[in-house]
Amino acid sequence: NEILLRRLLLMRKPDPVAIVTFNADYIGRTWAPKSIGDPEKYRKTLFRRNQEPLKFWLSSLYEIPMFSASVWMLPLAGKKGADWQFNKTNPYSSINFHADRCCHPHREGHLILSLVLVYCLVQEEKNLLSFHREDTLDVEQDFTANPDPTLRDPIYLSEDEEALYVRHDSNSKLIDFTDPSAEKEWNKHVVQNDGWTWFADNREKDKFGLLA
Repeated sequence: NEILLRRLLLMRKPDPVAIVTFNADYIGRTWAPKSIGDPEKYRKTLFRRNQEPLKFWLSSLYEIPMFSASVWMLPLAGKKGADWQFNKTNPYSSINFHADRCCHPHREGHLILSLVLVYCLVQEEKNLLSFHREDTLDVEQDFTANPDPTLRDPIYLSEDEEALYVRHDSNSKLIDFTDPSAEKEWNKHVVQNDGWTWFADNREKDKFGLLA
């Protein structure tokens, strides 16, 4: 996660990219009652399977806006206990939200995620429009947006990892997902491909990517 954040903050095309952290879901069975699974086993894997705390921690230190669906959904789903969280009469139930025992939402779940993302983007825009530069200290400016970006020191990465994975001290190939013919440029660099295909899956057929 930290490698991805640092590489994105250094990216220019030609300007700095806009980045947000959006935690779209949670693994429901982590909180499942005995009638569905093994609560003791699931509790022990809570933070191994749920990456939200780490993503939020890193995003906060790198000053990246954070949106989350589970921050408000989980408390509403489970405030009366685990059995209530998995009761279909509960409108916020994990059973109603998820299509399976893992983390994949129903159609209605995807609609909720879209509404959460749009709402948070609007709130972020309002904050930016009400922002007055004269009210801030110099240290509050975004140094990663400078022409020569300045990143904070890595939190988890060693110097070797920073040089290899972040500063491009390795053989790599960038993919332009806006270019339908980009596959011709990078395909020869792929060493192994197991089940991934290059195509556009949106209605306008102009958003390309490697999809399984």
